[in-house]
Amino acid sequence: MIMNSKDAILKFLTKIHADADYKCKIALTKSWDIESYYQKIMYDLERNRFYDRLMNIDTFLGYAESIIDANEEDVYFSINSFRHRKKEAEHVWHLNAIVLDFDYYKIEEFKDLNAMDMYEKVLKEKLPHQPTAVIDSGRGLYIVYAFKNCPRRLTKTYKAIYKEFLSRFETYGMDPKAMNVTQIIRLPGSFNSKSMSTVQILEFNDTDYTISSFFDMFKYKHSDVITYKEKLAEKRNRSKANKVAKGVYQLTLNDEMRRNKNREKKSQEFFNDFRELIRIRNKNNVHEGYREYILYLARCRVKHHKGSIDEELEIAHELNELFLTPLEEKEVIVTSEPRGFKKCPSIETMIKNLEITDEEQMHLKVLRSKSKKDIAYQKRKRIHILTNMSKAQMKQLERRTRVAKLKNEGKRNVEIANILSINKSTVTRDLKYINENAWRFKKKLQEAMKELQACINTNSKIRHVRFDEQKRLSEWLKLSEELLN
Repeated sequence: MIMNSKDAILKFLTKIHADADYKCKIALTKSWDIESYYQKIMYDLERNRFYDRLMNIDTFLGYAESIIDANEEDVYFSINSFRHRKKEAEHVWHLNAIVLDFDYYKIEEFKDLNAMDMYEKVLKEKLPHQPTAVIDSGRGLYIVYAFKNCPRRLTKTYKAIYKEFLSRFETYGMDPKAMNVTQIIRLPGSFNSKSMSTVQILEFNDTDYTISSFFDMFKYKHSDVITYKEKLAEKRNRSKANKVAKGVYQLTLNDEMRRNKNREKKSQEFFNDFRELIRIRNKNNVHEGYREYILYLARCRVKHHKGSIDEELEIAHELNELFLTPLEEKEVIVTSEPRGFKKCPSIETMIKNLEITDEEQMHLKVLRSKSKKDIAYQKRKRIHILTNMSKAQMKQLERRTRVAKLKNEGKRNVEIANILSINKSTVTRDLKYINENAWRFKKKLQEAMKELQACINTNSKIRHVRFDEQKRLSEWLKLSEELLN
């Protein structure tokens, strides 16, 4: 039964993205209207107005409703959702469905069939499960299997299922190129300009699949895979044992030296943190309650790397001298001795027993909790690969550059705000900052442009940046040179 009503189509879209929360982004691809000069620059819209916009589920359904009402042409949407506003494989968050895209009109045997006949007479009996939806795309056929609760870590399994489907249905016109996790398909209710017809849902079933529902398609069962891996591991172990017996895997002198160097470096990082912690607590007049334990930890590190007693006592005495109130000689030797030592305490245990505060952790390198390390990592991650600035700082500097350039051209604040699609108050604040901090603004811009130009000239990091962003940055570089001159 053909389902062309708006409610039925919205029900299908909601079924596909059933797991989408407010953080998930869904791609909608069509020819967009140019809304602002800034978007024109961002997406190179003079040449191409057909691009992706990523949005949350509510905004997506709102757009879909208006597209269906207007019967807009050539509109696509992503079957999987994304964590960020980039339709890239590394940003996929939820795997929602598998779509088999049949271009059966390219096969001589089936080119005279319509979509319904192709499904009913050729494909239906060969499918492993009842489809969630069958869609007439205008020139081809989509067979959709929606499933729940499939996180991105199952991407390899997801692709393996796609390959199994391809091996079974390639002779029936299944498109091998339409198997990406970023796959987009035509939106039901939209108009296909190539076939001059509306995309229709031919059949909809409220299925309740999970990705494990398709495991029976594989040639081998889970138990067979486990057995194979065990045999493979046993074979590798035998091979390694034989090579060790022949002396192939015996460590060379260089290997041993490299390992010792790494151990020494790691230990020095711990000792530097101990020194810094003592310095901070001396400054805050914290003299007791942690001295014995910090000496114990230092001696544990030396013992862990098979250091001698003399080496243990050497670092213990060094740290003891840093305390405002040092321990007695006997306490250093006896109290801090790591008796019955098996392994060093974990970093979390050290932090807990030393009662290291969040503020103290910010001054340390190794003695940080996982959350603090994650914060530091995220901070480093926010730095743009081509400039020594965060992406937010870079965006602000780029905006101020454009504001200054347009102001030099004699534009009024209202006109600048309309061109860049920002508030007039933002333009006013930017101009006030530039006027009051002209030297600082110029210096920041020069430094950013210098680093950007160096990356472009050496081609060292620029290849890791998407082409559209490269184009935008090149234009900004040219704009900045004109402004600085």
